[in-house]
Amino acid sequence: LWQVAGLWRYGLLGQLLLLVGAAGLAAVALERIWPPVPSPEQPRARLTRRDWLIVAALIGAALCVRLPWLAAPDPVGDLELSGRRMGALYASGLAGAYGQDGDYMPLRLYWLLGFSRLVPLLGGGFADPLPPPTLILIKLPGLLADLFTVALIYAWGRRWRAARGAAIIAALYTFAPPVWMVVAWWGQVDAILLLPLLGMVTLLDWSGGRWSWAC
Repeated sequence: LWQVAGLWRYGLLGQLLLLVGAAGLAAVALERIWPPVPSPEQPRARLTRRDWLIVAALIGAALCVRLPWLAAPDPVGDLELSGRRMGALYASGLAGAYGQDGDYMPLRLYWLLGFSRLVPLLGGGFADPLPPPTLILIKLPGLLADLFTVALIYAWGRRWRAARGAAIIAALYTFAPPVWMVVAWWGQVDAILLLPLLGMVTLLDWSGGRWSWAC
């Protein structure tokens, strides 16, 4: 509805997404009216040494795609804002979070404060253009969350699919340009927000939702 109303258009295929959303709601309503017949419980696969090798290969492939972009120049200016925020935190501690306008989530302010102490030690700086050490430190938490998400997607898919199918599902995420560009080039925190959301869903499967509240 937001897209149709012409407010802040920040996505593509807005009309198509509206149709997909309507189809999803219709599927939920249909399930309530005509419940599916439950299938017999199938034994879940356990991760073997081969599975861990596949996970290592997926993470290695993810790094090959992402690492060349970690020190790339700021594409739109957001990294410069992050560097400026790190400088304020370095100079004033957590009080630097209030020095300028900002909408960073609290967790990000804490790790930016911690990483700001490493910037001078690594020969970085806080002024634009940001040097590679500063760029890498800003992007590091998102990169780690992104790699962990690759492993989690494979492990979850392995409960329902053979190793090949789970690897294909994880690879679709690993090589999706909107994913690695946002993490490795743009330096955004979407991957850090995605990880607990994915954990919430997987825990619905693994433990019946008893730990989803934590995510």
